[in-house]
Amino acid sequence: MIGYDEVGEIVQAWWKKELSPAVQEEEKERKRGQTEARALGAKLRYGQYPAILFVAEVQDLRRNLEITEPHIIRFSQLLNVLGEIRRYDGKSLPRLLRREEGSDKQSMSEGRFEQLITSDGEEFIRNLRRAVSISNNKCNIKTLSSDIMYWNDDIRARWYCDYFGSGVSGKK
Repeated sequence: MIGYDEVGEIVQAWWKKELSPAVQEEEKERKRGQTEARALGAKLRYGQYPAILFVAEVQDLRRNLEITEPHIIRFSQLLNVLGEIRRYDGKSLPRLLRREEGSDKQSMSEGRFEQLITSDGEEFIRNLRRAVSISNNKCNIKTLSSDIMYWNDDIRARWYCDYFGSGVSGKK
């Protein structure tokens, strides 16, 4: 598998090409590719391993990311999450989930956020999909994709800092 930064760049470009046409609702006429993008998004949201890997667009992404067997399940989980995202936002997912300044209500409670951060495997992906939904189906696709594929304690720590607004430099 390629490096942390390259994963995010490749996935974001793929998402923009394959899935972002599904959200072109400003225009009354359907943009070319909108129906296909919505269909692909549904396949990703509801697809399960290993069947999700049989989608042609998925194989293109897998090849570009140089995904090999040890990472294939995490890759299929990434695909499930990508199917939930409707809009790009420059802010990280934890930042979108935290309490807004001047408000006493956050998008995701601290308890749910801790449950997300401490979960693993299928539970982690289920909680992550819920978090994307809570963020109005938007986030920084580049960062989220790399974080999912390289998920470790350093990334968990950065997510805690982003959620609580204390900031941490570095991405790995």
